[in-house]
Amino acid sequence: MGSAATTTLTQLAEGNACYENKFGFTYIVCATGRTPEEMLEILTRRLRNDRASELREAAEQQRQIMHLRLRKWLEQ
Repeated sequence: MGSAATTTLTQLAEGNACYENKFGFTYIVCATGRTPEEMLEILTRRLRNDRASELREAAEQQRQIMHLRLRKWLEQ
């Protein structure tokens, strides 16, 4: 994120606020290996989801994050 353009960071912040307002929970995405621009594209796409679809997608993202964390922990 440190190399992201100011415009991208602003759009991500605005998108996060819209997401929380629409769904009532924090936007979550497995960011490993993704550019800020990719995360913005994902956020924009997911804002078109209905609540049920987004709950499933957010749960899948949480699963991916947990999988990565467990793998790192086990490799220690």
